[in-house]
Amino acid sequence: MASSQKYALQASAALTAATTNAASQNLPARARKLIGHINVSACHADTTATAKIQHSPDGTNWYDYISFTAVAGAVAVEAKAPSSNDLACFQNVRATIVLAGTTKAATVAIDLWFENY
Repeated sequence: MASSQKYALQASAALTAATTNAASQNLPARARKLIGHINVSACHADTTATAKIQHSPDGTNWYDYISFTAVAGAVAVEAKAPSSNDLACFQNVRATIVLAGTTKAATVAIDLWFENY
């Protein structure tokens, strides 16, 4: 029997760094049907926030798994599955957020939902 689970990869936080790499987390070996979710609850008018969920086989070499639509000076929510070409996911996952613009300020949360069989 499958159960739905959520990993908070990036808790909602006001970010000002150009790049934020959240701490990596280990997915259960039986995690399936992954869906990424981003919530940009605040974004300075001169800021563009670009976010991804990355995965890694070893915790050192990271590869993009889910790329969210860039958010420029607005609030946004998006749920997204991985592309059909990249359904398999390595055990280590993390969120990475890049802020661009003269003023770098956004409040971002990223979660990963999955079914654990």
